[in-house]
Amino acid sequence: MFLQLVVSGLAGGAVYSIVGLALVVIYKATNVMNFAQGEMAMFSTFITYVLITDAGLPYGVAVVLTLAISAVAGVTLERFIVRPAARESLLTVAVLTMGMFYIINFFTLRVFPFGVIPRRFPSLFPRSTVSVGNAVLSIQKLGTFCAGLVLVLLLGAFYRYTKFGIAMRASADNSEAASLMGVNLNRVASVSWALAAMLGAIAGILVAPFLFLDVLFMKFTLIKSLCAAVMGGFTSLPGVVLGGLLVGLAENLFGGYVSTDFKNSFVFALILIVLFLRPQGIMRRTRVIKV
Repeated sequence: MFLQLVVSGLAGGAVYSIVGLALVVIYKATNVMNFAQGEMAMFSTFITYVLITDAGLPYGVAVVLTLAISAVAGVTLERFIVRPAARESLLTVAVLTMGMFYIINFFTLRVFPFGVIPRRFPSLFPRSTVSVGNAVLSIQKLGTFCAGLVLVLLLGAFYRYTKFGIAMRASADNSEAASLMGVNLNRVASVSWALAAMLGAIAGILVAPFLFLDVLFMKFTLIKSLCAAVMGGFTSLPGVVLGGLLVGLAENLFGGYVSTDFKNSFVFALILIVLFLRPQGIMRRTRVIKV
């Protein structure tokens, strides 16, 4: 039972890590907290569902098209909604993204009227199981964890080895210095929103088979991803990944051995304890500036 709970927790934690990374990618580039990230992921997942079930496209083709549409949508939101408000306070922009949350939810119901009716989402992985000793593990959950791990490694390689990834890191560390060195901050912001939109789409596609697809299916995933990002340090990409995995493991082990009714409350209590003991997060270093 323990091994099954761990695998299931790691699968959920991988999804939390992906959504948390999407939040951090935008925050590091623009200092904007995107509270609409979950609804963006939800809308992208509906697009994949329609492309597979109604259009009859192969799973891989539907995912690629969804990622392209999500990237365009992310750039559009940043360029025409977020950027004009960037001159205002960060609180104003945060409230704006909250408004985007409800607008995207409303727009989804207009485009996909069946969104209020929960539907089963097709899985990328087989729904069969494999035996490891006395434990029976779900291939779907193992595949979800592996897919999340691969995606995290690819994102890390993008930031570390690509020219644009290095530009995004420079912009996050010191936007003024990066601008003086020739980095186009507007382009960095647009690419960050596009990348976050694609990450959210992948997270939605991975988590939807475990849930019923409707307009609210990403609600708790977004909240737990935000908590994982805060617990990990928020601006630390490895910290966000670790935070997501810890949240997934903690809630699953608590639900398996104690109570499924209070596992969400346990996660929030755990995060409060971590932040009380280490406010900067588990992997974020406190900078000391000497003057």
